[in-house]
Amino acid sequence: MVNLLRLIEAMTSVDRSGVTELGRRLEMPVAMVFRLLKVLEHCGYVEQLPASKQYRPAQHGGSIALVREGDEIDIDVARRVVDLHVAELELARRLEHWSPIPARYEAGVFATYATLVSSASEGAVTRPSHGAQSPP
Repeated sequence: MVNLLRLIEAMTSVDRSGVTELGRRLEMPVAMVFRLLKVLEHCGYVEQLPASKQYRPAQHGGSIALVREGDEIDIDVARRVVDLHVAELELARRLEHWSPIPARYEAGVFATYATLVSSASEGAVTRPSHGAQSPP
C-alpha cells in the first residue's frame, strides 16, 4: 500500500510519466509500477495516453489530482478499488481551485517526440500519429 501511495504522490507532481521513468524515480521494479498503474487506471485515477503510452492523472472522472496530505484512502488491490474518503463538497471546492499541469513542451521537436514515441519499457519506438498513414 505504501508503494501505491508513493506512486499517487509522484503522479500528482508531473504532467505525464512512463512506467520506466516512474520506476526509476521511485526505485521500484517496473513490473510493480505497471501493475499499480493498471489498478489506478481501472479506478479512473490515471489515464494512459494512446500515442505515447505514458500515464497522467485522469483529467475527467478521476480524483487523484484532488488528493491532499492527510486524506484517508482505502486501497483494495485484489478488487482493484481505490476509495478516497473526502466529502463531495470538499472535492468540489478543491476542483474549483485545481488546474491541469501544463504540458512541458507544447510545440517543437520535444512535443512531437513526447506524442509519437513510446516509453522506454516498450523500446522507445516511434508510433504513427492519429490520422497519419503508415508507409506501405
